Amino acid sequence: CIVSLTWSLILSTASLCLASNQREKSLDLLHIGALFPMSGDWAGGIACWPAVEMALQSVNDHPDILPDYRLVLHPQDSQCDPGLGARKMYELLYHPSNNSRVVTLLTGCSTVSTYVAQAAHMWNLVVLSYGSSSPALSDRSRFPTFFRTHPSAALNNPTRLKLLQRYNWTRVFVLRSNEEVFASTAKDLEQLLRRNNCSVMTEIVFDAGQAVKQLKSKEARIIIGLFYDPLARQIFCQAYKQGLFGPRYQWLLIGWYSDDWYLKWPAAERVNCTPDEMSMAADLHLTTESMTWNELDQPTYSGITARQFQNRVLERLGKNRSDIGSILGFPESPFAYDAVWALALAMHSAEARLKSRGLRLLNFTHQQPDNPVFFELYRAMNATNFDGVSSRVFFDSLGNRIAWTQIEQLVNGRYRTIGRYQVQEDKLELQREPVWPGGVRPRSEPLIQPLFRPVNAVLYWIMSLLACLGLLACAGCAVFLWRYRRHRVVACSQPVLHAVMLAGCSLSLLAVIVYGVDRFSGGFVNLSSGSFRVLCHAKAWLLSLGFTGGYGSLFAKTWSVYRLATGRRGATQLEPYAFVAVLFLLDAAFLTAWQVNDPLSMKRELFRIERSDDDVEYEPYSNSCESKNGAVWLGVLLGWKGLLLLFGLLLAYETRNVKLKQVWDSRFAGMAVYNTVVLCVITAPVTLIISAQETAIFAFVSIAAWLCCVLSLGLLFLPKVAEVVKSQSSESKSNGGTSSGPDAAGGGTVSKEEEERYTQMLEENDKLRGQISNCEVRLRSLHKQLADWMDNCGASGGGDGGAGGRVRSESGGGGAVGRGAAGHRGGGGLGIEVAEATSGFYSCSDVVASSSRMLHSQQQQQRNCPINKRSKIMLATGRRGATQLEPYAFVAVLFLLDAAFLTAWQVNDPLSMKRELFRIERSDDDVEYEPYSNSCESKNGAVWLGVLLGWKGLLLLFGLLLAYETRNVKLKQVWDSRFAGMAVYNTVVLCVITAPVTLIISAQETAIFAFVSIAAWLCCVLSLGLLFLPKVAEVVKSQSSESKSNGGTSSGPDAAGGG
Repeated sequence: CIVSLTWSLILSTASLCLASNQREKSLDLLHIGALFPMSGDWAGGIACWPAVEMALQSVNDHPDILPDYRLVLHPQDSQCDPGLGARKMYELLYHPSNNSRVVTLLTGCSTVSTYVAQAAHMWNLVVLSYGSSSPALSDRSRFPTFFRTHPSAALNNPTRLKLLQRYNWTRVFVLRSNEEVFASTAKDLEQLLRRNNCSVMTEIVFDAGQAVKQLKSKEARIIIGLFYDPLARQIFCQAYKQGLFGPRYQWLLIGWYSDDWYLKWPAAERVNCTPDEMSMAADLHLTTESMTWNELDQPTYSGITARQFQNRVLERLGKNRSDIGSILGFPESPFAYDAVWALALAMHSAEARLKSRGLRLLNFTHQQPDNPVFFELYRAMNATNFDGVSSRVFFDSLGNRIAWTQIEQLVNGRYRTIGRYQVQEDKLELQREPVWPGGVRPRSEPLIQPLFRPVNAVLYWIMSLLACLGLLACAGCAVFLWRYRRHRVVACSQPVLHAVMLAGCSLSLLAVIVYGVDRFSGGFVNLSSGSFRVLCHAKAWLLSLGFTGGYGSLFAKTWSVYRLATGRRGATQLEPYAFVAVLFLLDAAFLTAWQVNDPLSMKRELFRIERSDDDVEYEPYSNSCESKNGAVWLGVLLGWKGLLLLFGLLLAYETRNVKLKQVWDSRFAGMAVYNTVVLCVITAPVTLIISAQETAIFAFVSIAAWLCCVLSLGLLFLPKVAEVVKSQSSESKSNGGTSSGPDAAGGGTVSKEEEERYTQMLEENDKLRGQISNCEVRLRSLHKQLADWMDNCGASGGGDGGAGGRVRSESGGGGAVGRGAAGHRGGGGLGIEVAEATSGFYSCSDVVASSSRMLHSQQQQQRNCPINKRSKIMLATGRRGATQLEPYAFVAVLFLLDAAFLTAWQVNDPLSMKRELFRIERSDDDVEYEPYSNSCESKNGAVWLGVLLGWKGLLLLFGLLLAYETRNVKLKQVWDSRFAGMAVYNTVVLCVITAPVTLIISAQETAIFAFVSIAAWLCCVLSLGLLFLPKVAEVVKSQSSESKSNGGTSSGPDAAGGG
């Protein structure tokens, strides 16, 4: 029974085999050309060939897939060489030994697929690749019949973008090798990132060390690597050596490296790092890779699960699961398996459609351009959609495989899945968050935080304190003005204008405090736009009205002095006050129009980014006031105030020698006007130059405003205080110290009767001025008659001829003196009148002799004129120096001290160049610039400079004291003594302003240069003007008067010399 059963099984098996052979002989053959990289740079065909054999057998054995056909594969080794691959394709098509007609082609490497797919459409061939990832193959114009089951490398780019967006990485660096697959991937990635407002820079790797160095210099934080694993090992070794790993950095790599790529490498690669060092550098990097395996543990369309497929491939290769990471091409094997199934299903679909038209797949030809078999096959490939061992298989319009992308992270030597992304649905599924180095997510660039840039706190409080002291001084002056309002000194100084000036100075000092409130407190108090707008308008009103009150009152006082000095009385004594009122009304109207038509608002000004050590960058900003046409409004305001300054300066110059009892402090008012003009001329251009430097502007404006106020107060009130104290002291002595009461305290108090008497005296003074003017006319007439008479005397006899010439010279000199001192009734004018009055009693010779003696006496008084300031005060105090060479010896000593000091500095501690680095600047082209400037320094430069400035400061201080002591001195020996004192005063003021401001703005090159150069230029120009312009004017005047007295006939050196 058993024997009969055995024989029946054998007979049945034999009959089935015979039937199968007969069926195979009756099936038509469909030929598929296949190019496998079995050797060469990437021998991925080693694992893909067994997968293709399995798929081919499974398709041929399937009863419902191509039941009338049998697929036949013609494998060729392309060695991953494009030239060899093209040759193998031509052999498949034209070699005599190959009588089959190849319907489709299977390819592996991207480089081979590029050559083959570009030409395949000329033979109506559909090309399907299982191992090509180059994004360049997605170009339908170059590769019209190309499909691939291996996802494009560019399919990872949307996943990378999704990660960058999720973790707010907006600045990315791409490091790639020069292969075409990575070049095209990087190009696609750059375009994608830029379309999504992400900054990207690409670095091509020629040398791993240099590439990593470039990344570090550009401060790369988020780095996407596109290269094969041998280059990856070189790059991460350099990253370890140069510290391009850790909490600040995040690497994103390709996911198809082997799991231990950073631990094992061939000896030929010469990686100069240990495995432990490589592990430290590579730890926690992220990878993106198209999903290779179907995660569902259920049979696919082919009837097996993904795990069963892995086991069968490993069985064919004779490998274990532990060897998966070292098998070349194993990750691509499911793509190769599904590629065969995709071709089979497409052929099956095409066959069904062709039958309806009376055609078959066997009707395929290479030569027919519009072959219907080719078109149906191409159409079926586009419609492919089935569940494969590599997950769902379907293609987009470019022939690219649509697949999920897997995100993994290397954590402590093992890759673990983070999540996956589906580009078609834009769906990101995260299983867990990545592990960040140091527990903090890296940033693509340092965190930029706004940082309010306030005015230097110490400077603000110092200036605020000085302003408060100035306000107290204004209050004290106001009390003084009211307390002694009937004192002669105060009553004769236009006290109402003084009160207006005090109000203006108070507004200006208050503006100093308000000017820095927003700049100092903006970082601590969150000012609203409305509050800030109020501050802006408050600053404009305070500064403008303060200037009008302070300077306008000085201008009005100087104007009234000028009118009195020139004999032009105003219609009423209220004219100065009306003028100040008009200035205030103009200011109020202008500021109101500005505020209504173009109101000021807050503007945030950003400055260079500052970097700190804690990976945070601060973007300094400050708040300023602006309006739409602010430059126009400000230009108009400054323009007419500048004209007021200029006109005031001219009036102060014209009245510099005037002394009036009606305006007791006229000269001090002129000096105050001069101070204000100088400070405003310095302030205006410098503030425009340093407009972006808050502390410097505040320092400059506040110091200038404070000095204007304090100097004006000192010039106008200190002399009055001194005079009041002096008068009280003298009155107390005259009364024996027994008087008391208001009158005693008041000193020179003016009663009502005295005021009326004073007014009457002013009227009499005007009448006397008219009489003096008439006398001067008569005097000039007498001079002319005397000159004619002398000429007649000289012509009457030879003995008197020479004397007559001398009398003419005396008359010219005497006339000059008389005109210069007409108001004092003295000098040469008196001598000439006497000569004329007695001309009827004396002969011509007597008059000539008298005139000659007078001229000789005047010449004896004008011989010695030393010009040093110290000699002036010695002359003024009656202390003559040992010799007249003392001033020159003093200057020579100063030069010698300078030379000795500078030589000692140069020899013992020479200056050298120092490069000063400033805050890094970032431009729009993703390049950062590190500004620097060169300066001079020495080891103990601060000490040397301190000593030099110290003793120069003492010299300035001593010179200021001497100038003050000799302010009212007039000496014939030193004709320009007063002008020299004014030059000393100018130099001291400019140096006092320059020194502290340059220390405050020491890091601001442009501001320092502008400030020092303007101060030096003003010192020189003002000193030259003060010392030489009066001399030039006097010489021109004397030459003109002598020319008139001589009738234009004199010649020679004496005539040219004038006076």
